[in-house]
Amino acid sequence: MKMILRIVRSFLLIHGLLPFYCFLTMFMGISQAYLFLVCTISRLH
Repeated sequence: MKMILRIVRSFLLIHGLLPFYCFLTMFMGISQAYLFLVCTISRLH
């Protein structure tokens, strides 16, 4: 019984963190693309 509770708790924790991780990776990707764009523009000028 205790083992099932532990699995459920970890499962809920993972599902609670998934949207946060998705947002974080998306944010990092956007910021990296922005930095790349800024570097390219500064190189062109």
